[in-house]
Amino acid sequence: MIKSLRQICAAPQAAYADSHVIAIGGAQKRTLAFLCARISAWEQVLARVDGELIALYQRDSLEFMAALAALWRLGKQALVPA
Repeated sequence: MIKSLRQICAAPQAAYADSHVIAIGGAQKRTLAFLCARISAWEQVLARVDGELIALYQRDSLEFMAALAALWRLGKQALVPA
């Protein structure tokens, strides 16, 4: 069953098992546990940033998702440049 992005961002471990593969890049597989760790790391950094609207640019799509989820969990908004 496909879970919504809202479910995954709000409570990742409740959506899928930690070992669930969520991304594949070349020969590298990324699990939900990896994504949760990246969200936590981004939360720690972004919590110290003043303001509610944060410009977000990240070339790596999984890092982008982690940073975006961290912003949302902190109650902040992302400004995504074109």
